Amino acid sequence: MPILLKKYSGMPVEKLSISFEQSLVASVKRAAQSDGESMSSWLADAATTKVRQKNLCGALDAFAAHQGTLSETEVDSLIQTARRESRVSIGSMSRPRAPKHAARKRNARAV
Repeated sequence: MPILLKKYSGMPVEKLSISFEQSLVASVKRAAQSDGESMSSWLADAATTKVRQKNLCGALDAFAAHQGTLSETEVDSLIQTARRESRVSIGSMSRPRAPKHAARKRNARAV
């Protein structure tokens, strides 16, 4: 059963037990320390970034499926807008995924 904790912000958090290769643990510790963050905070930021990337890919797939193949300029514009305005919302990953589209495979870039 997950342990739910209360953060000072009032937002509930869940304590997790995760396993990483030792070399990855060392890299994460160094990165968190160099950023002046706890490992939990650093890993939460990394997970948020990954979720944001996944949501952007889904949005690009859906847009391309509806509008057709995206040009490089359109993809760049959508990525820049997402970087400025995107927010990760709780439950956003539970929506059905759009089918993969060839345009996204060719045009997708890491956010």
